[in-house]
Amino acid sequence: MLNDQPGNDCFVREQLRTAADTTNQFYGAFFQDEISLSERLTLTVGARYDEFKRNIDFSVIAALPDLQNAEGRSEAVSPKAALAYQLDSGLVYASYGRGFNSNFGPVWQWEPDRYARDEAPTFIDSYELGWKGQTQNKQLSWETALFYLRQTDRRIFIDNPDPEGPPTLATTGQKYSSRGLEAAVRYRPVRSTELLVNYTYLAPEWDELILAGSFGAPDTNFSGNTPQGVPGHIVYAEVSHEFSEQWHGSLSYEWYSDYFVDLSNSIKTGQYSLMNLSVSWFPINNPDLAFDLSVTNVLDEDYFFYFAGSRSAVTNVTPGVPRQIRLGTKVRF
Repeated sequence: MLNDQPGNDCFVREQLRTAADTTNQFYGAFFQDEISLSERLTLTVGARYDEFKRNIDFSVIAALPDLQNAEGRSEAVSPKAALAYQLDSGLVYASYGRGFNSNFGPVWQWEPDRYARDEAPTFIDSYELGWKGQTQNKQLSWETALFYLRQTDRRIFIDNPDPEGPPTLATTGQKYSSRGLEAAVRYRPVRSTELLVNYTYLAPEWDELILAGSFGAPDTNFSGNTPQGVPGHIVYAEVSHEFSEQWHGSLSYEWYSDYFVDLSNSIKTGQYSLMNLSVSWFPINNPDLAFDLSVTNVLDEDYFFYFAGSRSAVTNVTPGVPRQIRLGTKVRF
């Protein structure tokens, strides 16, 4: 018997599981300065301060009246620095920056009946060495960069090893790093047409990922494994053309290689490609108005979503977008 229709015995139209009053406060301040060391050499330095606060008063938990409070506070100073050398046809640069995330997440992940929380803020230290340039009277331009980043206290969700607590534990303390290459080339054979090709290579790794065993089972060490859902190779290509002053169009192609779908790296799949189309119309008598029609996944490619109950089995695959037809209007005033 199907119970997904009104009138069936088990049909539920609405069931309140959680009710809460939430207050979020965010503060930030940023400064940056550029220093000319010579005619060609420039130093950029900066820092950002962030503070996050959250207070939640729960009045309903697991569909029952209950009064509980959850609160959190997180702050950090994130520095940045970059050194750039101007060439005749571009520049080379080296940069460092720190990223910060409070790890608060959505409010429903603080619900004490479903989630236990053992978290700390996430910090990402990123290093980049790059080269940008152009030639042929700006018809050909390129950007390429080598990067390395290291993340501490990365947030993950696991089965709660405490049998007396909520079923899911939001935890940090894990260490993650990634290195790779990004390269992009733009070519404009004529004024009205532009070609773009972008390639990304990613090599992420869990530097430290040790999950506590449940019900007395030994800990599982996933250190050295590749994170889930990260393709090693990504290609993006696009051609855009101005048919007239009123009509512009673009066609893009995306390709993602296979990636691991489980923490133990026993299953690698998920490779897919997408094609997208966009057409814009600008009324000749109203330059402040524009209409855009876009279609994602033009070929209507199918995707599969895998799931399982074990944290070390197949737990997620990143699906591609469905076919979507969007009509938008832009008004400038």
